Amino acid sequence: MFKTILVLVVALNLLGAFTYASPRPDDKKNQGSASVDVQRERGEGTKVDARVRQELWRSDDGRTRAEAYGHWDRTYGGRNHGERSHGGGVRLEHTWGK
Repeated sequence: MFKTILVLVVALNLLGAFTYASPRPDDKKNQGSASVDVQRERGEGTKVDARVRQELWRSDDGRTRAEAYGHWDRTYGGRNHGERSHGGGVRLEHTWGK
């Protein structure tokens, strides 16, 4: 369990370092986030949940943007031991009006 969490934390830190080290010229903010959550419940086990989100592109007027996201979770111990889930996708958003 510790090795898996350690590998995940290192991977998320590398993603953050790469994102920070290579800002796009048109958007110095480089909007993104990463989080890891660990919850422990008696009899249910320990659930580790990791989520990442990164803005890929934003139009000059800021009304249209694209972002990528992903998640991974796994339960260790308890009656749900070994239960896992992962997924991701790309989202395109546009705002109409003013």
